[in-house]
Amino acid sequence: MVAGSMQTAERSRTLRSELEERRLEHRATRIRLVLAAMHRIADRHDDSVPMPLRSSIDDFGRELAAIEDRLGRIDGRSHHVRAA
Repeated sequence: MVAGSMQTAERSRTLRSELEERRLEHRATRIRLVLAAMHRIADRHDDSVPMPLRSSIDDFGRELAAIEDRLGRIDGRSHHVRAA
């Protein structure tokens, strides 16, 4: 019984890790799309990028870096920011 309980706990832990990884990967993809759109908008400004837009780009960039760091810790992979 103890061996069976340990196997069940291990499967549960693995499933939790997989679900968390998928959730984080989905979030990272959405953030990359938002960042790409923000960069396109910023590129349309000839003289200067409005401060709220610049701040939002920085904020989303930090959030993406944090998510990629967490993903890297889940399975030892190295996640890098993809070009938007």
